[in-house]
Amino acid sequence: MKAIMVMYDSLNRHMLPNYGCDWTLAPNFIRLGERAVTFDNHYVGSMPCMPARRELHTGRHKFLHRSWGPYEPFDDSTFTLLKQKGVYAHLVSDHQHYWEDGGATYHHRYSSWENVRGQEGDAWKGEVADPEIPEHLGRVRRQDLVNRKYMQEERLTPQAQTFAHTACELAETLWRQARQRLGTRFRLFEHLRTVTEYQVFPSWTARAPRAAPVQERSLHRSFPAHRAARPGLASRRSANRAARAA
Repeated sequence: MKAIMVMYDSLNRHMLPNYGCDWTLAPNFIRLGERAVTFDNHYVGSMPCMPARRELHTGRHKFLHRSWGPYEPFDDSTFTLLKQKGVYAHLVSDHQHYWEDGGATYHHRYSSWENVRGQEGDAWKGEVADPEIPEHLGRVRRQDLVNRKYMQEERLTPQAQTFAHTACELAETLWRQARQRLGTRFRLFEHLRTVTEYQVFPSWTARAPRAAPVQERSLHRSFPAHRAARPGLASRRSANRAARAA
């Protein structure tokens, strides 16, 4: 079984089209809702960032023990237990509080982790001169204004980068698993993929852009199509296997 868990911060159900809001633009949430189960009731224990993560790791209500704080030495993390049982858990996050005082050490519970910089007040980019502060409502952070200069396009924002990194990690994992499972057939497939400009994974891989769209097919359906183009391939393989068996 493979599972992907996505956590969002500061989401209000009254602002989502999945729950009837008709003035916010969230097409990806609509697509997700069309393919998933939408729950009407959800109860949380401790809502702020790191307390909520301690509850995720341990199942213990954080605010009954203390307020904001790190992973405790006496805690048992779900992800550590998974790792001990041979289940691989990878974290991709733009949440800078994982690396701050009072919120650290949670990420080390995973088998591996990756940090995407620039979210909110993350001390990412250095700038001595004060940035120009625009007219605004509510609170604004100096460091956030500095960081935003380096993410003028949506694809460069920490949120988009987090999903892009996750997709690439998943695609590379599936690619390696296919290589190990198919062996010599995979090398043949790689050659055919190069010749026919064939792409295994959809466009969300992000690391392999292409000039023109090509037909996307799953891996297990590609071999019969290529065998049809090369009718002698299957018979030669059968002869080779018979020769090795003899």
